[in-house]
Amino acid sequence: MGVKVACIGAGTVGASWASLFAWRGCDVAVYDPFPEALNRAEASIARTVSTLSEIFSGSEDDVKSALSRVKFTENLEEALKGAYYVQESAVEKLEVKRDLFEKIDAIAEPETILATSTSGLSISEIQTAARKHPERCITAHPYNPPHLIPLVEVVPGKQTDESCTEKTVEFMERMGKKPIVVKKDVPGMVANRLAAALWREAVNLVYQGIATPEEIDVAVKYGPGIRWAITGVYLTYHLGGGQGGMK
Repeated sequence: MGVKVACIGAGTVGASWASLFAWRGCDVAVYDPFPEALNRAEASIARTVSTLSEIFSGSEDDVKSALSRVKFTENLEEALKGAYYVQESAVEKLEVKRDLFEKIDAIAEPETILATSTSGLSISEIQTAARKHPERCITAHPYNPPHLIPLVEVVPGKQTDESCTEKTVEFMERMGKKPIVVKKDVPGMVANRLAAALWREAVNLVYQGIATPEEIDVAVKYGPGIRWAITGVYLTYHLGGGQGGMK
């Protein structure tokens, strides 16, 4: 692709994102203020890119090429210089993300997209810290690990421009992701809310003595889990209702 991506935060999610971006041809800058985190990320990215090469039948040269595009730095300004897209994956604390977005917004070029990987925090609250350009802030929440699971939930905040949402969706598609746009900035977005509903009932079934945890896992893996992976929830019930679906 030739574009530069800055991955802010070198933890598990940040390293996974960096691996995907590099494999897809981006120049990647991985930023973290802690050298030990960068060292761990470098080792993790090397393993992950090798895994992606196996999955997509790549060559040793493909791996070397991808890894050569990844740079590691403790300097935020260096990481952001020339970046088309920023993926923040720091710890899940509002004050930490607000502080980062304030700093990133002050340094990054005006057209740079600023995305957060948050799984539950409000982008509308985070983006108020971006005093210069809150309109280019957005959530791009992956289902972990980002380099393997296609889903990404794109959530615009109250101040996010529609063009930012469109560019984020387009970029994620170019990265091989399957983005959905969440229409409201709500806790848990879509996938985690669905997962939580199933989890609540799974706990309830065990509590009532109806099934064991092992039996519940079998029921999901060898029953609806297979169907949902192919047709989803709504199409499953539509097809189950015959012509015209359930009414």
